[in-house]
Amino acid sequence: MKIFSDRKTAQNRHFARKNPLRSSQNAAGLELVFKERDMGQAENGEWKADVKMEYAYDDAGRKIYFHRWVVEKDNNLKDDSETEYGYDDKGRNNMTAYYSYSSGARKGTTKSVQVFNDKDQEIEETTYQWSTFDNNWEVKKKETTTYNENDDIIKEIDEMGNVTETSYNVAKHPYLASSEIVTAENGEWLSKTLYDYDDKT
Repeated sequence: MKIFSDRKTAQNRHFARKNPLRSSQNAAGLELVFKERDMGQAENGEWKADVKMEYAYDDAGRKIYFHRWVVEKDNNLKDDSETEYGYDDKGRNNMTAYYSYSSGARKGTTKSVQVFNDKDQEIEETTYQWSTFDNNWEVKKKETTTYNENDDIIKEIDEMGNVTETSYNVAKHPYLASSEIVTAENGEWLSKTLYDYDDKT
């Protein structure tokens, strides 16, 4: 990705010089590779960075951390935002957590955790929000999805607990829904939709 596709070549060269690679180790002794990037613009012929970003990667080369600072007029760095990434045992990104800073204190904004089946289909997603009471994540909503052998969605449970069940005419139209029934968490019937198709479908 060309971050400075619309900037002068000289600025790009300056940007490249301000991107050193360095490394450290985490608690498990795995090497983390950090890449620093300064983004900004030229003012009166002098380079002035206004944003600084740092990335961290695990030993498999997957991004696990991102931090962003704002460069103030006195060149001090002010924490701005942060993102953490997690992966399951198959290397799929199954967790993303976003943080922001207020008066120097880090607070979470949104966190999502996914569960996948053996076909890499998402079958569960939990969204968290930040609790100011105990300064930690708390569950905001949870959604689940169930598939049949043809990879069609046959059941969904949304954040309100409403259940949507979809049926298919496997013999005639295996991938087109024939009916859709929605019920509330308490079992109360909410809606029912029937579908029909002509022979050309």
